[in-house]
Amino acid sequence: MPSGISATENHLRKPDFTGRTGELLVIRTVSKGNGKRPLLTKTLTKTADGWHKTSYDKAFQIQVEPREIASFDALVATLDEIKFDRHAMILRGPLTEAGRTALAENPNAIGLRRKNKSKEWPNPWFQEGAVQWEMLDFDDLPTDGIDYKHEPERFVRHVVKNHLPDCYHDVSCWWQLSASAGTKEGVTGVHLVYWHHQPVSTDVLRGLTQANEDRDAVDPALYQAVQPHYTARPIFTNCPDPIPRRDGVLRGKVDAVVLRLSDIIDTRKKIHEKKVKAKRQKRVASARRNQVTQGAISSSVAGCLALMGDGDGLQGFRRPIRDAVFFWTMETRPAQRKERHPARRNWPKFKDFIRSSARAAPGGSWSRIKERVCDAALDQQYQSARQKLDDTFGDAPDAPPQGIPLAQAETAIREVVREVLIADEPIARAVIATVGAGKTEQAFREIAALGIWRDKRVHMYVPTVVLAAEELERTQDHGIENARIHRSRDFKAEGIEPLCDETMQPVAKVVEEAGGRVRETVCSKCKFAEACGWMKQGADDGPGLVIMPADYSLLPTAKKADVQIFDESFWQKGIRRSGKLDTNVFAQLPTIRTRDNTQHDHDAENDLHTANSKLRRAIEFWDGTTAPLVASGLTPEIAKRARGINHQRADLLTELLKKTPLDAMSKIISRHQKEHATARREAELWSILATELELATDAPRQIMGVILDQGDGVLHMQRRADLKAPDIPTLVLDATAEPEILRAFLPKIEVKRFNVAAPHQRIIQIDDAQLGKSAIVPNEDDTPAVAKTKANKIQKLERVLEVARASHSDGAVGLNTYKGTEEALSPEALSGVIHDHFGNISGKDGYRDVALHITAGRPEPKALDAERMARALWYDSPEPLTLTGSYGDEDDWRWSSEGEAIKCHRRSHLDRRVDAIRRQVTTAALLQSDRTRGIRRTAENPVTWLVLTNEPLPIRVNEFCSIDDIWPTRFEVAASRGAACSNAKHMALMHPDLWATADVAMNDKKRNGWPEIGSTLITSAPEKGWVIPYIGSSYIGSDPSFQMFEYRVTGARTAPTRVVSKSAAAARHCLEKLGTLATFVDIGEGATDVDAPSVSEPDEQPLRDLNSCLSPTPSVSKPARPVIKVEPPEPRWGATGDACWNDDGLVWGSVVPLVTLEDLWRAVQELHVSYFMVTGLPPPLEQNRLSAVM
Repeated sequence: MPSGISATENHLRKPDFTGRTGELLVIRTVSKGNGKRPLLTKTLTKTADGWHKTSYDKAFQIQVEPREIASFDALVATLDEIKFDRHAMILRGPLTEAGRTALAENPNAIGLRRKNKSKEWPNPWFQEGAVQWEMLDFDDLPTDGIDYKHEPERFVRHVVKNHLPDCYHDVSCWWQLSASAGTKEGVTGVHLVYWHHQPVSTDVLRGLTQANEDRDAVDPALYQAVQPHYTARPIFTNCPDPIPRRDGVLRGKVDAVVLRLSDIIDTRKKIHEKKVKAKRQKRVASARRNQVTQGAISSSVAGCLALMGDGDGLQGFRRPIRDAVFFWTMETRPAQRKERHPARRNWPKFKDFIRSSARAAPGGSWSRIKERVCDAALDQQYQSARQKLDDTFGDAPDAPPQGIPLAQAETAIREVVREVLIADEPIARAVIATVGAGKTEQAFREIAALGIWRDKRVHMYVPTVVLAAEELERTQDHGIENARIHRSRDFKAEGIEPLCDETMQPVAKVVEEAGGRVRETVCSKCKFAEACGWMKQGADDGPGLVIMPADYSLLPTAKKADVQIFDESFWQKGIRRSGKLDTNVFAQLPTIRTRDNTQHDHDAENDLHTANSKLRRAIEFWDGTTAPLVASGLTPEIAKRARGINHQRADLLTELLKKTPLDAMSKIISRHQKEHATARREAELWSILATELELATDAPRQIMGVILDQGDGVLHMQRRADLKAPDIPTLVLDATAEPEILRAFLPKIEVKRFNVAAPHQRIIQIDDAQLGKSAIVPNEDDTPAVAKTKANKIQKLERVLEVARASHSDGAVGLNTYKGTEEALSPEALSGVIHDHFGNISGKDGYRDVALHITAGRPEPKALDAERMARALWYDSPEPLTLTGSYGDEDDWRWSSEGEAIKCHRRSHLDRRVDAIRRQVTTAALLQSDRTRGIRRTAENPVTWLVLTNEPLPIRVNEFCSIDDIWPTRFEVAASRGAACSNAKHMALMHPDLWATADVAMNDKKRNGWPEIGSTLITSAPEKGWVIPYIGSSYIGSDPSFQMFEYRVTGARTAPTRVVSKSAAAARHCLEKLGTLATFVDIGEGATDVDAPSVSEPDEQPLRDLNSCLSPTPSVSKPARPVIKVEPPEPRWGATGDACWNDDGLVWGSVVPLVTLEDLWRAVQELHVSYFMVTGLPPPLEQNRLSAVM
């Protein structure tokens, strides 16, 4: 095999390439709408379980910087420059004329990383072509005993010698170990970048790789115009980079690779031979597959069941049943583009269909057949098919338990409350019970029943002061006489006046913001002090029930309590974000005075200078671990000493202000802030570092509480604020608390869960759309296309609300969504709807009377935000966090009301504690959004909760559906307004906001299908009037009280048009927009009409009546779900049938004829009635098979 010229020949030729230029395309990502800029490097995290990596971000929107490269050295200089840029990479390209033109007009233009034309990008910037450089990618190469970590050049020479042709030997190259180098045993990867003596096309290099065995280890994926060539160094968290040196230059005898023409010719021949061989093998394999065995083979449900039975050409019963179940499962599995939930399969009905087919099959006794079609046998076939076909099938955990009765739950909750209230030792209990279970009410009852408020002080912490005021009113009903609320001095709300006098608030605020203590400096001089409610509140230490915001549990006053109760979530208050510090402050040397302010404290100044100098040195080598801190000489003792000195600096302000008149305090504060403005934050930093250093006794550990922004030189601090009274009896009442988070504050807390039954609540959830914040909340940075997409979704949500209001009275529809979406909805859409947004609904009780509650979307913290909260909560944990900066996907489960588990996926974080925060923010917020008190509903007051997001819930759900089942069509919206007809022109005139013109209405009718008024309307007994499923989805509701009218516009020469409406007045109101009516007739119950047969009189045209009764396929895009009982006219023709719709809009009906088979067949032939099986495959209607069809 030719392998190119030898290294000696290459050296002897020494071609002169001076003056020849190449081009290198440097690609950089741009920020997304959410402000995040995609990373073009991997993030690797080391945990106790091993290495975890986060792959590169997708980068389709890019900026291009073409660089002229004339030599290998220029190529190396560019690569050494961009290897530190985490948002940069290189591409082969080259640029097209369109790309060069765009960059010439605007060097900062943003383009797409594409080479093919599309509607949205008709002029791509890149094309396949020739460039003068080449990158070779080797993955998972055996190290062959070479210590590549400390001798990388030796390993590179080994790779070149053993995996590349001779023409690459002794040629200079730039090498870079792959991101995963150092994380795997025995293998590693490497990138080699070469300079060629002349431009070489991508096709040639790809062909060389595919045809030559010498390049068998090279990844050919890089040989494409737009394939990313990653150059940035990886990011390591929890540990330093295990590779001391990741890249460098290996110098050879020459700096350019020379490819011979003979090599290229031989390569093309080999590629041609491979293609010819592959085609020959494909023909042989196809011929073998076509050699089928004897017996018919079917590829559909109908075909399989047609082969069922005993006789010639039939296959018995076992195999056809097995294959039918397999194909039915395959045809109904989730699609690739539009997920359809397996729970929507109507397996029980399909089992009945198999049984009926088996009974009708020839041969065999039923006693033998029924063993094949019993539930156990069919279920086994179904589970086997799901295991083979469904990605969503697997071993599920235990289903959420069936709820217990409300009375039983209330009793159990009171027992836990009593245990805490009468405890003589510091116990901690958490009651996690269904929303609406009355946790707070049971607490009040026990406090009153025990009379504990008379001799013990009970602190009840709630989310807000407003909620505290509401609960204070409830305590009066229980006879708790000394209940009261505590609040901040300047809080003001409707009906709640500030405790601090308005004239004193400005100076108090200035002192507080500067870090001074207000009580000691301002209140001691206040003329209103004796009557001040805030001063009295501070002196309050008597028994009773004191209700206050959860923040107060973190203040020293919490120690006054004998018992503390947390009502709803409090963990967010325990995350103390201490702000940020510019690293330049550690270069300053502040003047420090003694605590009594009598002299300079030179010892403190020297000690702080020493600590700051060591910290500055550590910051220079900051890697996110304690290693640089220890190497710089910092110890826990030094950190604690620095913390105390900085507190001394901050406390000096209070000492100064104690002796200062109120009107002179601003000057003193201004003078103090010049040197000591950051003293309190510096003390916070040293407090965190002291804890980190104490935990890093044996080995370096990841620093949790401090994040260094190396670009800005800013330290960000966060940590957990501990409860001030963790050693008293504590009770947590929360419907959705995460035990993992609770234990960060109360390590020994015991969790009691109570799932309460809600027999009169119906929960419906979509399973194919997240409806995330970025999909439905308008943002000023949105592009026109994104803004239009969001506006369309908001409009769809408005239509959902409009249709829902048509079926419910005012105040009977509730909505909870994002704040931005709530603000974007029109006032008309929210009229009569009780609405609120995420984060503002906890503890509220205004939805107890709604009949339909809609939750649209789900809140989700950004991955970095969740990680920062986790850093704060577990900053002092000996177990390090796994920080990846992004979410991934993990398997989860949805649960039907029967306890059936359906495997699905949800966004999650690799670290369990970070993921617990995501669940607390996302899943818990969804459960909290259901404030309808479903567990307290009755048969007379049921409720439906509609969840418009596919986030898996840890509860049983009655029905799953697609979001398309929820979005109403424009025709359905029109019908919900009171009147609808099938005349497109008239509908456009009646509802111009839905259809701007008649042409738009006509196109909508053709595309989506409208019900033909008259032919598909069906009378419903015993309900009066005409029934139209005006809402295609039964999930929102439907109105069975429609009537039919017939009208003709004055001057029209067409036949009368029919309209369905809730009333004659509603119909006339809509029809007024058409002009003057020549006729308007009620053709409801009792009327005789050819197209709409009467239910009380026989029709004289029986064949047309039969057509009306047997027509099973109304022309609507989303068929109605409920079973429709069809009552045909009497007396000549008669039939009853059940019409059932599946998700594909197909009908399966059973019709019992009451006439002779021959007469019925003639009627079927004349009317062209089509029959659809449940599989959606219409079998031919031959007369000899008519009995099977009917």
